[in-house]
Amino acid sequence: MAYIDQAKKAGIAAELKKCMPKDWKYSLAIRHHAEIVMTIMAAPADIIGELNAVAKAAAERRGQPFHAIQNGHVQLGHVTNHITAQFPANSEIRPVLENALMALKSAGWYDNSDPQVDHFDTAYHYSINIGRWDKPFHSTSAPS
Repeated sequence: MAYIDQAKKAGIAAELKKCMPKDWKYSLAIRHHAEIVMTIMAAPADIIGELNAVAKAAAERRGQPFHAIQNGHVQLGHVTNHITAQFPANSEIRPVLENALMALKSAGWYDNSDPQVDHFDTAYHYSINIGRWDKPFHSTSAPS
């Protein structure tokens, strides 16, 4: 059963402090004693703009309509390959989020789940949010 406590959160916070750029504003919260949530509120990068650009290119490739992120809030996928799929290899944002994801997994995280037999066994869940529903993400970079 997934469980995370304040002691593990403190360890994760220390790891994040080591790897996150100083000018990125973020917070950590524990949700339902089972999930650690990192919310990035401000950064000197246009995270929402980059997500929109990648989503627009993918929609055009597939011939589908594009729906932009307009409210300044998005929840990134829970697995590493979602970050690699949502940000191009040359992105300055991608390595920062990959390091953040590694830090979120630093408190003894494991995943022995086997969904084929309906067996779910993980240390705790994690997620990365960009902005909140009531407080949108703010890019602190100078407009170009």
